[in-house]
Amino acid sequence: MTVLFWQEAGRECRRVARVLGELITGELAEVVTVLPPHEVRHLRHTVFRINSLLYLYAKLLRRPHRTELGVLLGAITHLLDHVYDQPGAAGGDVRAFEEVVFQRREPDPAQPIQVALASLAREAWCGVADRAELSTRLAAMLHTQRCSQAQVGPAVAGPALWQLTSDKGHHSLCLYFAAVNPRFGTAEAQALRGFGSYLQYMDDLEDLHEDRAEWRQSPVRGVLSGIVRGTVLLTRALRDIRSYYPRPRHKTGVFVAWLLLFHAGIMVGALVREITCRLPVRVQEGLDRRQERLGSRIPFFYVAPLSFARRPGNS
Repeated sequence: MTVLFWQEAGRECRRVARVLGELITGELAEVVTVLPPHEVRHLRHTVFRINSLLYLYAKLLRRPHRTELGVLLGAITHLLDHVYDQPGAAGGDVRAFEEVVFQRREPDPAQPIQVALASLAREAWCGVADRAELSTRLAAMLHTQRCSQAQVGPAVAGPALWQLTSDKGHHSLCLYFAAVNPRFGTAEAQALRGFGSYLQYMDDLEDLHEDRAEWRQSPVRGVLSGIVRGTVLLTRALRDIRSYYPRPRHKTGVFVAWLLLFHAGIMVGALVREITCRLPVRVQEGLDRRQERLGSRIPFFYVAPLSFARRPGNS
């Protein structure tokens, strides 16, 4: 059964690569010409990870998985993240992109990302389980995204920073699951709070060097302490998942196995990044190209940590 699952997971990753490739030559064609190369790569990894979450959630619920919707949600997520991460992003400018995703306004033809978001959102809304529920979840997620802009500079720290990043992960996770499950409700959302917090923390662990370079406050203080805390958060998240989805136990087995593999990959990636960031840039880029070649042969590795090479502007 395990072998069959991994074979199926490999086929799913190849489907993601195909669907994403069609988007890149279609709705995203102009966007990928204006995004920096590392952002295009980040887009791909975001798509693979979010689709993997929805794929495993479908297994958990024993329901069919729609790869196209997973890819759309991943692409929308990355483009919005990119907008929020822009230096000096003003509230009004950000709201314009949000309104496009809600389909409350037409995109600005001079804004390639707005045009792409409008097209992607139009397709995604047609495939969601409950538009009203998803609209509420999307509003909550976007609110935490706006609040996360306070992470640049010393404006938020300590417990407030942890609460902010925890909410960000939780609302994002609820948004994705509500998109495919018409029965998703308050009880399930509460049960997944620990899981959402864990996923966001691991994302922060992976992005630790980028956050430092951009003077962004992070709940992760260091790689080793981050690994320890991440493992504690994983233990709590697994307890909550097993408690909410108790029977039959094998329904959660695949989900847990993927989480453990994901956790190990982020930990190893963070440690390797801590070492390679001290190497010459050309060595980092060489390791990066090898990882890219591996991913092109085995798309499952696109779920792995992003890269070894420094991004532009990193120290």
